[in-house]
Amino acid sequence: MRVSAAAGRLGALLGLIALHCCSLLDGAAGSGPPVVRQDEPIRIGIATLLSGQEAFLGHEIVEGAEAFVKDRQTILDHPITLLPLDDGCDPASAVERAERFCSMDPRPVAVVGYICSSSAIEAAKVHARCGLPVLNVSSSDPLLTEQGSGWVLRLWASHRNQGIPVSRWAQTKAFRQILLLHEGDPASAAIVKGAQEALFKLSPRPHLRVASREESARSAGKLLQAKDPFHLVFYVGEGWDLADLWRGLPKSLLNVPWLLDARAVAAFRPSKDEPQPKDIYSVSFPPPSGDPRRPDFLYFRGRFGEPGYYTLVAYDALAVLADALQRSGRKLGEGTCWEPGAVLKALRETRIEGLTGPISFDVQGDRKDIPVQIRHWKGSRWEPVWEGKTH
Repeated sequence: MRVSAAAGRLGALLGLIALHCCSLLDGAAGSGPPVVRQDEPIRIGIATLLSGQEAFLGHEIVEGAEAFVKDRQTILDHPITLLPLDDGCDPASAVERAERFCSMDPRPVAVVGYICSSSAIEAAKVHARCGLPVLNVSSSDPLLTEQGSGWVLRLWASHRNQGIPVSRWAQTKAFRQILLLHEGDPASAAIVKGAQEALFKLSPRPHLRVASREESARSAGKLLQAKDPFHLVFYVGEGWDLADLWRGLPKSLLNVPWLLDARAVAAFRPSKDEPQPKDIYSVSFPPPSGDPRRPDFLYFRGRFGEPGYYTLVAYDALAVLADALQRSGRKLGEGTCWEPGAVLKALRETRIEGLTGPISFDVQGDRKDIPVQIRHWKGSRWEPVWEGKTH
């Protein structure tokens, strides 16, 4: 009996030492103790927009994460706790939220966020300093992963990803005269650049005209005096006031098919009273409303209702993280150790099938081979007319 008791005390002591050693392995990265005791939950941070006019987008991210937690419930026998914080879509607020996540005790094992590119880019610098992985589900600025922090993996598409599918679809439609109309901001410029690079590789090469929204308002007449009429307008921008744009353009330009980029479509609102193009298409990746042919989507819709724009990709972010935590967690004594470096490595090695399609990452942390659709507005719904991938 004494030997058994001594062995039990020794086992407990070795467990505590192992837990302590695990917390020291990533000390150089400035990380907190990555140990979750047996009776404690795994903590996952969520940084998104939860206030203001566009807060519904942030709540869709939270709802997607909550849906996964209801489905999965535990990871390595630990319950899951979500820690949502409002980043206000503001870089300064995002930095403050990132610092708060990094200093929490106990600290989350990872964070899903941040909703706006400008906020995500600044927050990523904080996460790199403290060694806390981020899964981004909504930011599309290429700089987020190109700046080289290494601690961000993006499930959403980069601006540059739109060029290849747009060019392939344009080729199938034999569009030879294309107007690339953008809002003039850096993000829109990056999308236009990617589209130009892809379209220039087509044979025969289409004729392109690039104009900012401001330029189009000043010189709409010149746009219509092109040698040949436009076959397509590819509109690139946030699109919060598309109605105002369309009111200021000649009706003849609205007779041309319009393709809305993946950001503009989120804000598209059909109207019978306002002027709109007769034919409106959109770039969607991942398909935000889900693929009704997939059994897992039918299951999701049956249990949780119709998903919002960001709901499914947020659900997939939790699925990616759960898979990585399952592979990187080490049972030690009375708890589970998750070294930040091991979690990040497991995230980068992801190979799963999500609700939004297959998920894996390239060396920069961007998602590879993102499923993409071109959809046609049919008066009450978007109908897919073309499917492909971003690479």
